[in-house]
Amino acid sequence: MRRTVLAIGLFAVLVIGGSGGMLMYLTHAMDGVRTETITAVDIGAVADGTYRGEYVRQRFSVTVDVTVTDGAIDAVNIVRDLRFKDETVAAILFERMIEENRLDVDVVSGATLSSISYQKAVEHALKGDE
Repeated sequence: MRRTVLAIGLFAVLVIGGSGGMLMYLTHAMDGVRTETITAVDIGAVADGTYRGEYVRQRFSVTVDVTVTDGAIDAVNIVRDLRFKDETVAAILFERMIEENRLDVDVVSGATLSSISYQKAVEHALKGDE
């Protein structure tokens, strides 16, 4: 009986401790991403080509290739995506960037932190910061 109680107690500690650790992992980078600012880039001054950029912040890390043609964003392709993602977020955001030819477009509603992560990766690509 005593061993059973100890085993249940140990199991409960492990579950609670593991859950707390996972919660810390999932939420830790959120404040850092939330406070990021998107720096304007003169895309017209960027030479034609494809540029790789990445944004690294735990589960919000992403790597993209950005193609510039005739002073405009022509395409953005994901090389390494966010750990937890919704494919429609990147598609909507990149479409806005291409249409408006700028980085500081409106974020996708309900996906602010993911949007900022993608924007920072594109910014780093176009500024040459990898």
